[in-house]
Amino acid sequence: MGSVQFSSYLEGFESDWTPWTNNNTREINRLYPGSYTLWVKAKNFWGEESESHSLQFYIKPKFFETNYFIIAFLGLGFLGLLLSYRWRRYSYAKVRYKLESLINQRTEELVKEKEKTDNLLARVLPKDTASELKEKGRVNTQRFQVVTVLFCDIEGFTRITDETNPEILIDQLDKFFLYFDSVVEKYRIEKIKTIGD
Repeated sequence: MGSVQFSSYLEGFESDWTPWTNNNTREINRLYPGSYTLWVKAKNFWGEESESHSLQFYIKPKFFETNYFIIAFLGLGFLGLLLSYRWRRYSYAKVRYKLESLINQRTEELVKEKEKTDNLLARVLPKDTASELKEKGRVNTQRFQVVTVLFCDIEGFTRITDETNPEILIDQLDKFFLYFDSVVEKYRIEKIKTIGD
């Protein structure tokens, strides 16, 4: 008893017709997205072939294979890179601002400490000696033929402060120091201050 046999040809995918088979179905794997034309013909028991008939079909691309997806993916990738770049710039700017603030703060502290040191040197050492110490970091020794050490003190200062009105005391001390400084300058006395009563 005869049976019908089939042969097919997938245009653009195969180069020739398939061998004749009794199977009236065809499974084709690994087709890329696109339009295809499947040609089919049949042959009966006596070997008579039918005309070939075509079936056109279209395979849709998977979502991730579409141009829209690729463009969106590239766009998101670019956006991600841009955001990452901006975030890094922001982070660096933030760190730089903190460092600059810290440097400014430390610089201010150093300037204040230098002013304190300069004031202390000016109060304790003669002007020329203090300047030399600041410039060179050391002071050259000086030799004098004759030197006299003069210790000055206000005798009974504690008692005077207890008995005198503070405003009057300040005025009197101010006058006293002005006069004392003029005498020191007149006779070129090196004045070294100490803390005492």
